[in-house]
Amino acid sequence: ASLRNCALRLQGSVVGACFGFTALALTAQAEALPRDALLVTAYSLWTFGCAFVRAASATVSYAGLVAAFTPALMLLANECGGIGSRRATSAGLADGADCELR
Repeated sequence: ASLRNCALRLQGSVVGACFGFTALALTAQAEALPRDALLVTAYSLWTFGCAFVRAASATVSYAGLVAAFTPALMLLANECGGIGSRRATSAGLADGADCELR
């Protein structure tokens, strides 16, 4: 059971990270406000799809759970072009200057 959970966690992390990276890459050239709205909308739809997988499948439900929250780590990060990257942070860091999606 432990090996199975590990494999499902890995599967969910990879699928979720692929979605997060793809969403950031597709919206990299958009303006700040429409870009944030697109990312929030895409993530909401993604979470709905993952919830459906979680409810509909007993075999990969844990992977659906992990795939639902993994993109949030990427999409909400101030670094690498996440939703908050266009605004100044409390620490006064540059707006994503260290990481670019090109």
